Amino acid sequence: MRANYKKVLFFLVGVAFFVACAEKDEMPCNGNNVPCLNLAMQKVSEKHIDSLWLFNDNLEKPFFKWKNVPLKTKIPLNINADKTNFILKVFNGKEKKEYTDTITFDYSTTVKSEDVECGFTVSFELYDVNFTHNSIDSLFTEDVIVDIKNAQNIKIYL
Repeated sequence: MRANYKKVLFFLVGVAFFVACAEKDEMPCNGNNVPCLNLAMQKVSEKHIDSLWLFNDNLEKPFFKWKNVPLKTKIPLNINADKTNFILKVFNGKEKKEYTDTITFDYSTTVKSEDVECGFTVSFELYDVNFTHNSIDSLFTEDVIVDIKNAQNIKIYL
């Protein structure tokens, strides 16, 4: 009789271990603790745009390259700084011209400890966005808080 209790107890402990280690449907953290700025671009005029490139300020290679406008994308902000510069190059094949604009995001960074499992989350608060007007017509800030909630932050009109 005692051997049956041991088998039942062993079975219950095994089931409990399996249930505890099984993958949960909803994990407490999704691993995305550093947000990116959500950026949208669209044309406001009949400008002919063949391609767009977005570089960081060292111009080595582009973060992104697009052929179609309107577009939506995410761009990273520097966690260790309070300012990030990007260079937008727009090529107009009809005029055979390239236009270059600089976009500067001024912000503050907040690092918040979530818990032991998730670690920390980062958020940014945009204070100012400066840009040149070579190809950019206007810029609209929709949400100044850049976090992991994926809200639209900036719209650029070309």
